[in-house]
Amino acid sequence: MLVNSNTFNIKSTITDDWGGSHRLVLDLEALSSVEDWKFEISLPNNYQIDQIYSGQVTQEGGKTYISGVNWNESLNQGDNTEIVLIIDEGNSSAQDPIATQFIFADSTNSTPINSNLITNSQIVEDWYGGYKLEVEITAESQANDWRLNFDLPYDISAIYGAELINHGNGSYSIDGLNNQVNLYQGQSIKPIFIIQDGGNQAIAPSFSNLNTETPKTVVNKVENEVITTDEIISPDNNNNDNIINVDYEFGGNLESAIAAANDGDIVQLGGNIYYTDGITIDKDITLQGQTGSVINGRNTLKPIVNLSSGASGATIQNLEITNGDTGIYGYSVFDLTLQNLNINNIGLNKTIRDGQNNTGIVLNRANGLKLLDSSISDVSRKGVGVNDTDGALISGLSIQNVNLTAQHSQSFDAAGIKFFNT
Repeated sequence: MLVNSNTFNIKSTITDDWGGSHRLVLDLEALSSVEDWKFEISLPNNYQIDQIYSGQVTQEGGKTYISGVNWNESLNQGDNTEIVLIIDEGNSSAQDPIATQFIFADSTNSTPINSNLITNSQIVEDWYGGYKLEVEITAESQANDWRLNFDLPYDISAIYGAELINHGNGSYSIDGLNNQVNLYQGQSIKPIFIIQDGGNQAIAPSFSNLNTETPKTVVNKVENEVITTDEIISPDNNNNDNIINVDYEFGGNLESAIAAANDGDIVQLGGNIYYTDGITIDKDITLQGQTGSVINGRNTLKPIVNLSSGASGATIQNLEITNGDTGIYGYSVFDLTLQNLNINNIGLNKTIRDGQNNTGIVLNRANGLKLLDSSISDVSRKGVGVNDTDGALISGLSIQNVNLTAQHSQSFDAAGIKFFNT
């Protein structure tokens, strides 16, 4: 069936740009049960789909459709599936990739939908000479390539989590940034503005949707800067909660946010998918997710999360880790807390039986470990391996769908959970 926007969510992300082609990842969510689903895809001129994974492409009546394959062609409410497209850009390779448009059954054309954005503005800090404004933007329906207009009689010195266009004379617009150019139904983001008011009254502006027939003319972009919390709060406010927001302060770049963190900081993820070829944590920090937070390894052959001894005392909690050779690997990391994690799809893309590969969690010398209230599933060799460790606590752990027949040079190495010298 040709799905509509009330039964299907699509979140698209360009994860790799190779000049003449790019990789597009589609994260699909079924808002209700759907069978034999398909949706129309509208590609820019000269573009064509070169390869597709976990889905299939069909042509009907001069239109292009994406549908599932035998294992994901029918979805229950709440089910998610991921489809990867490799798109050839033809003679447009000298330009940045153009976002692909999707057309649902209730769509009349591929015009971006911007009429159902709800905004809620709040002044969260106010000091003499300026203030900090937080704007929550929620999409009531799919909003592709969205823009919001507003008027403000003050200068905006910085913005985090969106792109600002200054049209002059107090007229501004904001666009989505990175993986938030398109918002799916129900998605919320919270851009933060730093505004200079010269000692006048702080104002929370009213936002209006862009007329979709109006071309986006970019004027005087305010570039995002990486600044510390101390630089944006009131000079009289010395409270620093040490929270680093990946989306607002680093535009969704998880690696940069972790690199900027210091011991004791909290690196806060949004309800988004963060693609990586492997991140390293070498500090005593908290990597804290929320509902919808996913770290996707893109089939990396490295550990998705690698912990060095400098990460002793660190905490990783409330997120999903998926799609790589190994979920979490740590060596000489003491007093580590792993809590409320969902680790899945590990080692399924490539079989590497030697060493400590194809495993959900591998920890060597992890004294004081706390592994709590987590699930590990769909692993090609071993759910958890804990080696040379004293004083660990493991509680509330669920392990499912592990290939216990996996061959290895060590006897009995495939396991749901294996303790060695521990």
